[in-house]
Amino acid sequence: MTDTDDRSIDARGDGRDVQVRDVRDVEVRDEPSADEIESEIESLRGDLGELVGELERRGRDAVDFPLQVRRHMPLVIGIAAVAVLGIVGVALLRARERRLRNDPVVRARNLIRAVGMIARDPEALERALQQTRTPTASMAAAATKIAGTAGRRLVARAL
Repeated sequence: MTDTDDRSIDARGDGRDVQVRDVRDVEVRDEPSADEIESEIESLRGDLGELVGELERRGRDAVDFPLQVRRHMPLVIGIAAVAVLGIVGVALLRARERRLRNDPVVRARNLIRAVGMIARDPEALERALQQTRTPTASMAAAATKIAGTAGRRLVARAL
């Protein structure tokens, strides 16, 4: 036999082919039987069934709001606390603004400023009044932004 001979023989008589390339190079190919293939298919089918069942369970759990609340209670408490703090903060700011607006010193200062603006340019007062944002609106916008950032950070930590 030469180095380039390539033969397939049943050297043992057991149904397995022995590929002979060289006398020193013998490779045995063991092909699985029909029963082994069927057993492997049944095993894979069972694994696939388990995976599909797990995916269905996770899909149901993902949209089950009460379950998600129970699983992520610290996050829910944090979000609720941020919301309550935001609402209380806005209410306190509005009360402070109301108190400052009714303060005689603040009212006198505003009146002097308005009279000065009217004396210089009557239309300037009108433009200023149209552009002025109330402190409550500014504070509410800031409180909303802070609450949103805190909520996003809590969600990011929980995930």
